[in-house]
Amino acid sequence: MEINEYKSWVVSFYKKRNWYHYDSFIRIGFLAEEVGEVLGNLFIIADKYDIEFNEILNYHKLKLEERFNERL
Repeated sequence: MEINEYKSWVVSFYKKRNWYHYDSFIRIGFLAEEVGEVLGNLFIIADKYDIEFNEILNYHKLKLEERFNERL
């Protein structure tokens, strides 16, 4: 599915359910809840596979520093 096709579908879906009218502040609240759920699931997966988040964060930091050739 192309991005514009998906955007049109989402707009239509939200309008049908009367969700489209919510302002940005309400949407930020929704996003905060979703991010919390995603983080919770990430913590569970990390625990099950014995992955330390510090390792993930350090790897990501190193990857970005190498990609953009800079260290802070």
